Amino acid sequence: MKTALPLSHRARRSQSGSAVVVVLILLAIMLILSQANTITLNRLRHEVKAMERHQIQRLAAPVIPAATHQPTSQ
Repeated sequence: MKTALPLSHRARRSQSGSAVVVVLILLAIMLILSQANTITLNRLRHEVKAMERHQIQRLAAPVIPAATHQPTSQ
C-alpha cells in the first residue's frame, strides 16, 4: 500500500503564498465593487432629490382651471 508523500517545506510555502495572493485579489475586487456601489447610490440620491425639487416646484405653481377663464367680448 502506497502512502502519499508529505509535501516538502518549499511546496507548502508556495501553496500558502498562492492562497494569500488569491485572497488579496478577491478582497480587492470586493472593495472595488463596494466603492462603485457607494458612488452609484450617491448619484441616485442626488438625482432623486433633483426630481423631488422639480415636482415640488411644478406642484407649487398656481393652477388656474380653464373653466374659470371668461373670454372677453369685444
